[in-house]
Amino acid sequence: MIHVNQKQVSLPTKDGLTLAATVFFPRRKLPNRVLVIGSALGVPRYFYFKFARFFAAHNFTVITFDYRGIYESTCDTLSGSEMKMEDWGSRDIESALGYAQNEFMPDELIYLSHSCGGQLIGLAPSCRQISKMIFVACQQGYWKLWTWPYNIGVYLTWHLLDTASSFVDYVPTKLLGISSLNLPAGVAKQWAEWGKSPHYLFDAKHGLNTSRYHKLSVPLLSYNFTDDLLLGPPKAVEALLKKYASADITQHTINPKDYNQNKIGHWRFFKEPLKDSLWHKTLKWINNQ
Repeated sequence: MIHVNQKQVSLPTKDGLTLAATVFFPRRKLPNRVLVIGSALGVPRYFYFKFARFFAAHNFTVITFDYRGIYESTCDTLSGSEMKMEDWGSRDIESALGYAQNEFMPDELIYLSHSCGGQLIGLAPSCRQISKMIFVACQQGYWKLWTWPYNIGVYLTWHLLDTASSFVDYVPTKLLGISSLNLPAGVAKQWAEWGKSPHYLFDAKHGLNTSRYHKLSVPLLSYNFTDDLLLGPPKAVEALLKKYASADITQHTINPKDYNQNKIGHWRFFKEPLKDSLWHKTLKWINNQ
């Protein structure tokens, strides 16, 4: 096993903020491959540390980071109401990709995303530099993509967030069980607006530049899970993958029982019990094995 180092770094964004990040890398010079992890909604970067160490031990430099307004990426000059979810893609993921390119000049830049990380990557201009992508439980958030009765819950969630974001600077989504940490109000509001739109963030009325999504002609490995009906139902997963029309998609629908697991759901892919199975499966795919 190769020993792993890690260090804390600060990633500057183009609009003047600073993001907290942790970089993992082997102790000796190895093939120059960098893996950037795009977190799920409201999830702190430390959630991915064991997964990151695994890949660093297999010859990757791995970058984890917190989106603005999440965990250690706090900002005294910008209120939660002023932050937007689109900024997580166009500015924060962009900052991580830019750091990876400038600091390491990788031969291969790989982007692994969890949940909303797969929704946002096309908003980052540097996504064109990515060599391969891995999606874990990534979906499109329009409420009608859920089946009954989950669709009603998603519909009510969007309206609750839209309303709550008008009264507080950070919406208590952790208390509501929606995310690991509370969300900046502006992020919650925009997320809810997307979720009520048939084409989610791709709806023209939101005014976002989504032209890069269908141009990403890279290998894309997508995992979804049969016990993730609440947060990552099949129709929502398929709807997002259709936006990556030029990608060479390999899709795996995982039944936890096939991997001797009682559950995997939306979160447990990144837990150590799956190291010898799905983590290695991902590694082999990256290595074209």
